[in-house]
Amino acid sequence: QHASYLAAREGLRGVQRMLEKKKSPYPRDVVHASARRVLMRLEVDLLTLSPPVPAQLVNIRLLLRWLEWQLQSLKSTGALRQRNALASVAARLSTMATIVDAVVGDRELLDLTEEDWIDVALEAMALIPRTYRSKKLMRARLKAFHSYLRAHQSRPAALVPPVNWTTRELAVASVMAASPLLLPWEIEAVRS
Repeated sequence: QHASYLAAREGLRGVQRMLEKKKSPYPRDVVHASARRVLMRLEVDLLTLSPPVPAQLVNIRLLLRWLEWQLQSLKSTGALRQRNALASVAARLSTMATIVDAVVGDRELLDLTEEDWIDVALEAMALIPRTYRSKKLMRARLKAFHSYLRAHQSRPAALVPPVNWTTRELAVASVMAASPLLLPWEIEAVRS
């Protein structure tokens, strides 16, 4: 189990390195084939495991499936409105594996509730980004990943719940890094 996870993470890092290069010298189909090989290797490894499959393996498989979908889909679909240019894919993927490991941990992504997704976003924004813009980008990456899971990975027995990505909590978490000034509702909370 651990070896499968490490191989999948290393494969994902290899694809990330291919994407990270400015104006990647690798054609899209080469990057896509590489991501597909890593995903297929993990899928085969998962078939040999007896249930239940550890959440970390399920989550890395979901990340790889999202990556593979982005590389395969040149244009956004009705359910998912996002640019899938290589630079956009690279930006969305850049910190996701780290966030999923550090914040989601041993929970399965498909089992998270709306509140769990908001907590994941808040923790992710607290862990990595330092500026308002980077916090906003982190929220956008998580939103894009969540949208993919809702559109393509929901199970009939357990649908991925909708999430209000414009909640006050997330907005406050984004703004807190941008300004040391208190927001009106924060001033009101201090007064009471």
